Amino acid sequence: MGRAGPGVFDSDQACDAASDLSVIIGIDLSSAGYPHDDMDEDWPPILSVEESAAHLNDGNFARTFDILRTTKQYFSLVLFVLLSMRVGAKIDDKYLRYCKSAYKKADAWEFLPESREQIKTALKEYKSGLPYELKEFDFGDDWAGMSDPEEMEKAMRVG
Repeated sequence: MGRAGPGVFDSDQACDAASDLSVIIGIDLSSAGYPHDDMDEDWPPILSVEESAAHLNDGNFARTFDILRTTKQYFSLVLFVLLSMRVGAKIDDKYLRYCKSAYKKADAWEFLPESREQIKTALKEYKSGLPYELKEFDFGDDWAGMSDPEEMEKAMRVG
């Protein structure tokens, strides 16, 4: 399975999707503001939070959003919007409205109930142009130290 927890970015699938988004966007949005020395020169650059927002605001947000929307990549689209919120991109209300329906169209295993709550809260609280961090919820002891694949699969089942 590969899931480490119930949060939006707590799965291998989310990390893989964020990497794929970096190629589409042209910058490593998941690492914005956290550059490091061992960067692969073939990988999209890691910019500051402000530079990342400027890159998105320069037409790259709308272009990427439209690619993900038209190809019905709901999971990646929602992750893209959340990563864009993190750097404070200017996101028009029409994109946020679409995202509110897109996360509900994603498969249940892609966004667990806890991560759906994080998304719902982020979409309600986000102020366009201001950096936003996802709210961390107390997911309880059910996820603490969970490493047994059978236990993780059992905890992930959505009724």
